[in-house]
Amino acid sequence: RDVQMREFGEGMRAQTQQVEKQVMAISLVGFLLGAVVALLIIISLSRILSELSRFAMDISKGNFSSAANVTEGGEIGSMVEAMRAMPAVLTTVMDEAKGMSRRILAGHVRDRMDASLFSGAFAELGKTFNSVSDAYTDVLDLMPIPIKTCDPSKRISFLNKIAQDTIGGNFVNEQCADYIRSGVCNSENCFGERCMKGDGIATGETILNPQGVHIDGAVTAIPMKEGQGLLVGYIEIISNNTEVQEKSRTC
Repeated sequence: RDVQMREFGEGMRAQTQQVEKQVMAISLVGFLLGAVVALLIIISLSRILSELSRFAMDISKGNFSSAANVTEGGEIGSMVEAMRAMPAVLTTVMDEAKGMSRRILAGHVRDRMDASLFSGAFAELGKTFNSVSDAYTDVLDLMPIPIKTCDPSKRISFLNKIAQDTIGGNFVNEQCADYIRSGVCNSENCFGERCMKGDGIATGETILNPQGVHIDGAVTAIPMKEGQGLLVGYIEIISNNTEVQEKSRTC
């Protein structure tokens, strides 16, 4: 009987040792798998952060065409998508600013960016661009002589305040001749026509009849060109010499 008990005890110890070995083996495998997974996560996160760092550096250098080559989902994916939106917004801001600059150079002096297209600091940036343009436009509006710009087809692009008062309104995109009613309008002697064809300043005197009011005017027309030299219209400055001419006629 003692022999049986001894054999039973030895069998139980053997089984216990076997179970312990299996548990240790499973624990070791679990540990190794956990370590491998952790390592893969660290490598993946490191790659993502390195790619986002490169992307952010490119954007800081003005390279808005740079792309973040990350395909993660979840919260990381949301962060990546937010970062990807940054160059698109900056590009839109720059495109709007460039477009406004081109239109102003073409004589559309009151043209402004649509700051409502943006939010936060980007909207403030758009408003700042517009404020700078407003400051220059205000100076033109305060000038005591009529100033207007026209496109190559002689449609009005801009009128300062006194020019608007002179012709009776802000007739942008209307034909200049319909409101200036000068003796040289619609002829080769038109000052705008002369300066655009002659590629220089055209000056002279003429009689204007805006709103049926007789004005002896001294006109200076200057061609306007964009950065690459393309003709985009002309600016015309009109001095009212009626009082001087009337005095000379009565002398």
